[in-house]
Amino acid sequence: MAASDHSTGKFPTTSWTLIQKVQHGSEGDAQKAMEEICRAYWYPIYAFARRLGESPHNAEDLTQAMFEKLLTHDTLQNARSEQGRLRSFLITILKQVISNDRRGAATLKRGGGVTAISINEMLAEERYTAEPADISDPEKLFDRAWAQSILQAAEARLRKDFEANDNIEILEALQEFLPFGANETPQATLAARLGMKHGTLRMQISRMRQMYASFVDDEISQTVGDPSELARERDYLISLVSRV
Repeated sequence: MAASDHSTGKFPTTSWTLIQKVQHGSEGDAQKAMEEICRAYWYPIYAFARRLGESPHNAEDLTQAMFEKLLTHDTLQNARSEQGRLRSFLITILKQVISNDRRGAATLKRGGGVTAISINEMLAEERYTAEPADISDPEKLFDRAWAQSILQAAEARLRKDFEANDNIEILEALQEFLPFGANETPQATLAARLGMKHGTLRMQISRMRQMYASFVDDEISQTVGDPSELARERDYLISLVSRV
């Protein structure tokens, strides 16, 4: 997101923002955009491969092979926003990588090839084993992992904003009232603990939620081919996270 977007509070008006930065941005912007794509999608890719029955080692290899393909085969350079949602585009490429690997045509052996990203296999597998067992469809699990990545990115941006304003203690006190948070502490009790009026606390919570929602929308907007798809993707994300 450009500096002007932060200052105005507006969402990017372009589609597939990250892809466009890889294709047309400066070297620094392209590298940062690629890092964002890796950050958001490495685990959904890993989880997809695991749900297909691949071992943890093979799932890591396939994740690396996927990003090697994106980095070295002009796959991203040739991508166009008309192809739809970024996650749908990536899962199509991933299926090709897995199909080729199973035919023995494009296997990335451990220790060989180009290491595109750093994966902590132990943490990846710990996260995977915590996934709901009743999500048997690899694509549904991929989408759920994507949704979680969007929410984590939005929360990280929220934390950065509060830290910049020296209000991190307030965020830590209020974050249980974010969507999908525990929401366990009575607000009146928390207001007394923080030494503020109940009405003031409600305003703080409302402001935090609005900021969080704007960051979620911003993260989603960078992955759709048409800005009009934002509301539909937001609703889908909520359904993915709410059902389990």
